[in-house]
Amino acid sequence: MNSKEIDKTIQARKDRVMRNKLYGKTVDISAWKSHKESWKENLERYYKEQKELNKNSEHSDKNMILISNNIDICLLNLDICTMQIKIAELREHNTKIKTNM
Repeated sequence: MNSKEIDKTIQARKDRVMRNKLYGKTVDISAWKSHKESWKENLERYYKEQKELNKNSEHSDKNMILISNNIDICLLNLDICTMQIKIAELREHNTKIKTNM
């Protein structure tokens, strides 16, 4: 890469950062919904694993702690996805209001 290409790359990055600061980063609602579904699937899987460990009396405490932590992680990520979806919907609504002013 020559210096002109590097300067263009740096300027493009600076422009992206400025646009994001000015207009707020756009959030793809469908992407967050997809993430949320993925976390739901993981949560179901961990609940099944937890049930299986509860049935088996020879399970290790470490495995139970790991599964419990994974369940908590899934629940937190589901909350994050829900909030991100709400934020994106509100931003979308604000954009529609601003264009109709």
